[in-house]
Amino acid sequence: MSVDTAVAVPVAVPLAVPVAVAQQQLIVATVMPTRGLLGRVAAVLSPHCVTSLSYRTPPSGPATVEVIVPTSEAARVRAKLLRMVDVLDARCVADL
Repeated sequence: MSVDTAVAVPVAVPLAVPVAVAQQQLIVATVMPTRGLLGRVAAVLSPHCVTSLSYRTPPSGPATVEVIVPTSEAARVRAKLLRMVDVLDARCVADL
């Protein structure tokens, strides 16, 4: 028994059009360095479009978390960071 299979007609695929880069904002949070903090920060930020995340701990004093996110998500990300127990302060520093 033979089975006829329809053959798809080749279709031209348009080239990808470059999308304008969305405005981004830098958020700097001052945090108390505790065990597992970076993992908790990453978990809180996982639903958001985070472009960059850096974590610096000086020999003494509080640590710093820097996050770059689209401007449209900056207020929500800042609010989530401020709700974390280890976060002392979070502020939007600059538009990028």
